[in-house]
Amino acid sequence: MKAKAAIVSVFALVLAAAVVCGEQHRLRVEAAVDDHAVIDSRHVATKEVDVTNR
Repeated sequence: MKAKAAIVSVFALVLAAAVVCGEQHRLRVEAAVDDHAVIDSRHVATKEVDVTNR
């Protein structure tokens, strides 16, 4: 039963993140249309970290 609850929780978190990202995109598009502005996309560099114990 714990595994099922964990899967449901992870799914809910992923779904919530997708909703937030979609809403942010919608707001950016609406602002660009209203202001006739160019949407500035930013690329974020990520750093991979090895967390294994060796």
